[in-house]
Amino acid sequence: MRKLLWALPVMALGLVALTPTDVYGFGKRKGGDCDYCPAPAPVCVVGYVDKVVTTYQPQYVTENVQVTVLQPVQVPKEETVTWIEQQRVVTPTPRTVRWQEQVMVEQPVTYKVCKQVVEPTTVAVRKCVWQPVTQTVQVTTWKQVSTPQTRSVPVTQWVETEEQATWTEYKQVMTPETHQVTTWTCQPQEVISTVPVTRCVACTVVDSCGCCHVVMKPVCEMQTVRHTVMKPVAVQSSVTVNVCRTVAEQKTGPRKVGKWVTTNREETVNVVTCQPVTENVQVTVNKLTEVTENVTVNVCKNVWVEETSTVKVCKLVERTKEETVEVVSYKPIQKSDVRKYTVCEWRPTTTTVQQTRCVMQPVQTVVKCPIYGPACCDH
Repeated sequence: MRKLLWALPVMALGLVALTPTDVYGFGKRKGGDCDYCPAPAPVCVVGYVDKVVTTYQPQYVTENVQVTVLQPVQVPKEETVTWIEQQRVVTPTPRTVRWQEQVMVEQPVTYKVCKQVVEPTTVAVRKCVWQPVTQTVQVTTWKQVSTPQTRSVPVTQWVETEEQATWTEYKQVMTPETHQVTTWTCQPQEVISTVPVTRCVACTVVDSCGCCHVVMKPVCEMQTVRHTVMKPVAVQSSVTVNVCRTVAEQKTGPRKVGKWVTTNREETVNVVTCQPVTENVQVTVNKLTEVTENVTVNVCKNVWVEETSTVKVCKLVERTKEETVEVVSYKPIQKSDVRKYTVCEWRPTTTTVQQTRCVMQPVQTVVKCPIYGPACCDH
């Protein structure tokens, strides 16, 4: 309706703008020099008249309206709830406790010991000896005179003699010695300690809707427990051990010593003069000869000897003991109770509410309308 009221004045203005002021038709124009000019058109007169028009305008009206509204209402209710509760039961039970204990046990041990043994050994010794040897030699002599003469000839001989000598011999001596040895033994010791134990307890909880229900919650409690702990204890003991030591020993005795000895020997030699004569002559010559001789020598040898001894060894021995232990168990018990809770319900309620609505009201408006004259109507 509003668009229609606005459109009417716009259409009226458009009609006024399109109305021509001078209208020309076909023919001659009066008072003109040109015979072929068109005749002037008659003048159209336009007038405006006030006209009353009914229009509609919107108006907002506030009214009280009955409305049905849903409101929350808290309604108390009761119901019987059944649950199972775990009841703690302690039962003394006999049990066999086993543990291992370390005990020192004597155990025979066989081991090898290296010992030095002196043994007399016969050794073949080679030595060189000068021995006189008779040889036939051709000697040229003078035949004129042959005179036997006695001369002293030096002779060197190897002579062995016994002399007193001193030397050092080393022997291995085993000496028993006592040493202090520390060994460790384990002794049982009873220790009392506190251990956390968890059990379930029924608790009443209210949720976000206001409902109460029972929930099992774990509760940690401290209990005293006894247990056995093995404690190491040091034990001092004496052990006899054979210690091998090297001892130097001075010895004195006869020993054969060889040396060269020069002696003069009388020999008869034929002296030839003037006339040379070749003759075979027997000559004694000292010749170096190798001789093998057996000599007894003390030889030191290392010999492995097995010996047996007793050693203390730590050994695990299983022990058992009967004792009574409290065994904790849980017995299910069924319980019931009346639970009160509140329920939220939506109930309809009539309420007066102010509402604003739009109403179209009629309004009288004066509008100018164009009216055309008779000249315009003839054409």
